[in-house]
Amino acid sequence: MPPKRPPAKKPAKKSPPGARPPKKKGGKGSPSRPAWRLLLILLGCALLLAGLVWLARREEQPPAKPVERPVETRVDQSAAAREQIEAFLAATAVPADAVTREPADRPKHYQIRYRSPSAKSVEELRQRLRRHAPPLVLSTPEDGVLTIVDSQGKTLLTIQYLPAPAPPKATPPRPGKVGRVAIIIDDLGRGLKQPKQLLAIRQPVTFAILAIEPHATEVARMAHAAGREVMLHVPMEPQGFPVVDPGDDALLVNQPDEMLRSQLQALLSRVPHAAGINNHMGSRFTEDERAMTAIMAELRDHGLFFVDSLTSGHSVGTATARQAGVPTLRRDVFLDNIAEVEPIVREIRRLADKARRNGSAVGICHPYPETIKALQQELPKLAAQGIEFVTVAELLKGG
Repeated sequence: MPPKRPPAKKPAKKSPPGARPPKKKGGKGSPSRPAWRLLLILLGCALLLAGLVWLARREEQPPAKPVERPVETRVDQSAAAREQIEAFLAATAVPADAVTREPADRPKHYQIRYRSPSAKSVEELRQRLRRHAPPLVLSTPEDGVLTIVDSQGKTLLTIQYLPAPAPPKATPPRPGKVGRVAIIIDDLGRGLKQPKQLLAIRQPVTFAILAIEPHATEVARMAHAAGREVMLHVPMEPQGFPVVDPGDDALLVNQPDEMLRSQLQALLSRVPHAAGINNHMGSRFTEDERAMTAIMAELRDHGLFFVDSLTSGHSVGTATARQAGVPTLRRDVFLDNIAEVEPIVREIRRLADKARRNGSAVGICHPYPETIKALQQELPKLAAQGIEFVTVAELLKGG
């Protein structure tokens, strides 16, 4: 057989005239696809490796130590505050038997039955507390109360000055009774919950209402409808005004007589059925004979009585009331200077003891939850022992 011939090669296609020859694959300056893929893989591996190294180093680092706060900071500040107060009492020559400390070992509350300190001595105490490290702050939120707070605004201790009025003449108690007590609840009118709780107490406590409060009129009508005595609680200028602020509707010593009388009329119009008034703050106002005389003239014209809350040991309230022919009494015991149930119970019992000795006594307190609980707990017990709870008007009628 003749040998097979190889297939003939196809002739190459000729490019048209002027056309560029085609580029060869894989030539210089044109990397192939496998090379690009390899570069991308290497780059990803490098990034992954760097991330793993970063995480490993982060785990090796010790955790940041929390900021250590001194556990005893407040205790130390309380101790410093007590040291300052003890030094202050010694400097102002307060007798040892005039000071009550609650609790006795690490007192948070001081009760001082002595004359009030001078403004100069209080300011010196304030400056000493400011220089303490960390600084302490002395404030006077209410008459007769000095409060020391720390830099966070937390109360460290309170100092309450209680003036010691001359005891009234003893009168024999009524037959079958061992003493008569009137209890006045100040600062009512801010809400309705506390008045309703007080109305549930069977003994007749007196409602002293702040006219500026949103529910003043409603609380006055509610109390009167339930047969309870209503009083107007009148804001008056305190020592330390205007730093110590009694409110926009307060009576001030620089106001003329006619302004004082018209302002008192406006306050009375917001508290219907008021049988009398007592002062809210007023440690400066009640010392001013001219201002108090103007107020007594208005009370006499309306047939109202006056109870001196006795926020100042130099008050002329009783004297000016008697001169004007206005029936008057003075507060014997503040019941809730310490807003805790057990101290309030002790003060209620002390009020009853005064009534047993003198025939009658007047207590003033506030609608704190602790006060209401103490009244609910203690008044029925004292009533069972023969203490008679009466209104202020009934106490006045009984002499």
